[in-house]
Amino acid sequence: SMPLGHADTMREFGYVYRQLPLGQYQTTQDKDGVTIRHLKDKPTAACYAVNTTDQVKTATISGLKPGGNYRNVLTGETQTAENGSLQVKLIAFQTNAFIEIK
Repeated sequence: SMPLGHADTMREFGYVYRQLPLGQYQTTQDKDGVTIRHLKDKPTAACYAVNTTDQVKTATISGLKPGGNYRNVLTGETQTAENGSLQVKLIAFQTNAFIEIK
């Protein structure tokens, strides 16, 4: 059986994934248990981060539009990519996405 809370994690992943623009995503960073993937054809438009560990992780997503505004899919908040990067904090096995607000 799945560990307690795993179904919630999968449901959250599904929600985040459905918010992403369609297209191919490519891995742009994979270190310390966090994988970051950007939309291949337009890397500044959308990206997501996956924590593959059972620990809380903080990662920096780079390669975004400097000064661009992004919607944090899990919180609904707008975050600005100062210098083209965003900080993301992920609990165990969490996925979150950032989508450029036009």
